[in-house]
Amino acid sequence: SCAHILLPENERKALLKNMRNPRLEALQKKAYLKKVIGICKRVHICPHCGDYN
Repeated sequence: SCAHILLPENERKALLKNMRNPRLEALQKKAYLKKVIGICKRVHICPHCGDYN
């Protein structure tokens, strides 16, 4: 309900750092995005506000 991404802060920062790397190719960025989506689908409680999603 708070509209945050459903990742813990440390994972979010690590994945965001990887996504912002200008040396990565489009397929690698797409793979990271797919990983993020897969992780977020498994999370049922928001790590920021604690609300059930």
